[in-house]
Amino acid sequence: MKLIRWTPAVLLFAVAVALLVVVVVPWAVGQLSGSEPEPSQSAPGAPSASPSLSASAVVTPEPMEPLRTASFVGPAYDVNLVDAPTTPNSQAKMWFLDGSWWAVLVSEQSSQVSIHELLWDSQRWVDTGVLVDDRLEARHDAVWDGARLHVAGSGHRTSSAFALRVSTYSYDPQTRRYQLNPDSPRQLTPAGVDAPTMAVAADGTTWLAFTLNRDIYVARFLADTGSWSLPAPLAVDQGGPAEIASIASGGGAIVIAWTSLDEDELHVAVHRDGDPEDVWATDSTALEGLSYGLDELTAGATDEGAVVVAVRTSLDRVENRNLDAPQIVLVQFNDGDVRQAVVSRVRDGHTGPALVVDDARDEVYVIAAAQGGVYTKRARLEDLSFPTGLGTLTIAPIPQAALPSAPAQPTAAPSESQEPVVPQLRAPSTTHQQVAGLSEIVVIAADDQTARYGHGVIALADTAGLPDAAGHLVPLPEGVQVGLPPGAVTFAFRDSFSAQGPGPATLTGWQTREEPAAEVLSVGEPTAGDPSLRLTPNAAGEGPRACKQFAGTATGVVFARATVQLRGSPTSDTTITGLRSDGVEVTSVRFGEPGTFRYFAGDQRVTTATPFQTGVWYQSLLSLDLGSQTYDWQLTSLDSGQVVVNLADVALRAPAPVVDEICVQSGNELSGGVVDLYVDDVSVAIGSGS
Repeated sequence: MKLIRWTPAVLLFAVAVALLVVVVVPWAVGQLSGSEPEPSQSAPGAPSASPSLSASAVVTPEPMEPLRTASFVGPAYDVNLVDAPTTPNSQAKMWFLDGSWWAVLVSEQSSQVSIHELLWDSQRWVDTGVLVDDRLEARHDAVWDGARLHVAGSGHRTSSAFALRVSTYSYDPQTRRYQLNPDSPRQLTPAGVDAPTMAVAADGTTWLAFTLNRDIYVARFLADTGSWSLPAPLAVDQGGPAEIASIASGGGAIVIAWTSLDEDELHVAVHRDGDPEDVWATDSTALEGLSYGLDELTAGATDEGAVVVAVRTSLDRVENRNLDAPQIVLVQFNDGDVRQAVVSRVRDGHTGPALVVDDARDEVYVIAAAQGGVYTKRARLEDLSFPTGLGTLTIAPIPQAALPSAPAQPTAAPSESQEPVVPQLRAPSTTHQQVAGLSEIVVIAADDQTARYGHGVIALADTAGLPDAAGHLVPLPEGVQVGLPPGAVTFAFRDSFSAQGPGPATLTGWQTREEPAAEVLSVGEPTAGDPSLRLTPNAAGEGPRACKQFAGTATGVVFARATVQLRGSPTSDTTITGLRSDGVEVTSVRFGEPGTFRYFAGDQRVTTATPFQTGVWYQSLLSLDLGSQTYDWQLTSLDSGQVVVNLADVALRAPAPVVDEICVQSGNELSGGVVDLYVDDVSVAIGSGS
């Protein structure tokens, strides 16, 4: 990789206040000094640092080259819809691929989470338009496994709306586009979980870990089957209710680190590649300050098999706190040997540590937020001696010049004593990938006070300068534009149900109001080896409706595909595809009760003269144009290959300001009858239209 030129910049710090004045194009703060402030005198109070921490802290480290960093202001986001989008610190929002850094960020345009690309020449994030999640309360972890991108997202509330979903994408280097894979997103839990994180083992298996109801769970993506396993409890003694967990890979192993409630102990579990999935070796060490709560940690591992964990204690929360007590500690587990090193102290105010292990250079980086910005400290793995003070400024507090101008409000004149907006970057995030082949690390954080992202670049130690913009970003193929190219579509989801297999449909993402749902909604195999969603009338003979929500759109064209098969003789219509707008059905195409196809044109139900056959697969394509408020419907018999219904410019059943849900519904049955609706290969895609 080539080396970049740095844009010159000026940083002025006032003595009384840390007021940052940035003169950059574009928004850059370049070549910051690697010098660090000396700590002030200790304030009285308890508790004090443990002897092992104190011993490691007084070691005078061998001088290292100063870190070279640059800082940039990123996109805005709506703080009325989302807060702290880069939390928690254990998650990675970024990855490096095909010459570019990419990230999952909240889109300025749609206020939904989507894939963004960092354009290196301008240091600006560009929204690719590829949806990741429409749930702004969800928090996401992303990892590139060498062949595909996985993004895990979840909220922490006990509701199905916050459930853990994992989306898997393939990447096309010709178009530089990410494509949502079949059966994505995959719902892995019925409700929200805490801080899902992923790591890729040396054998290519992607592991996922999270906490649910104070227990640690793990799941795996198996590349040979292209599916996720169902989450299972971590097969070790956790030592108590788990507070937070983080997963990493290295040295031919997967490692998980966690803390427990009301316990001053850090735990790790190690799974060696090739061992049975339930075989883990464990270790733990005492660490003062964890039992006060607000634990934050990030795990890493070296190629030699050592486990390193950056942990924030909560010694800043105790009464009469000791300003020299350790705030962030790096713990290393290495074949039975445990070392602890102080990264920063209470007086530094560091929070949300992110961790990068650079095996090629025998270094470890700890990146944390403090005093409105983000700072980095570096140490050699062999001695783990970190310099004192805040560290090297990596993402500067966002300057007032970067803030969007607020619309005029009919409010009283501000008081002279009104406090100004104080920038407050939080929860820095970077990548889970190895950085040995890279010339820089990119870090991103979010500031709810200014409603902006900020990112920083850290030049790695053995680079002669900073990365060169002329060679860093692989040029786009001729004629291809950044973002959605003309005629392209973005998939909201695609379901083939093959990863689910026969059984309850609780994790498919499809929901029904029937209780219990397991009696009317399942995954069956009408064709051996090809699972499909199955809808069966309830005990009263009433056909259930199953729906799946997706990221709503108010513009463009919605393309809804489904392959359906009807079995039995229902006594009412059977819905092949129904699209909804805020809960109101706006299209409905059906197997009609007379034995012919039906559809709605405006508020009129139209019965066609075209008969259907039970036990035959039909492929339905419904295209809804939100601009003209009309839809087209094409239905093909897969048995004969013939188009049996072909409609165009049909009026919607009701106005559709937005489309955000797809539904199917089984028909009713007579007592003793048998009716089944099978649905397979369902997808919803959104295009720009004509």
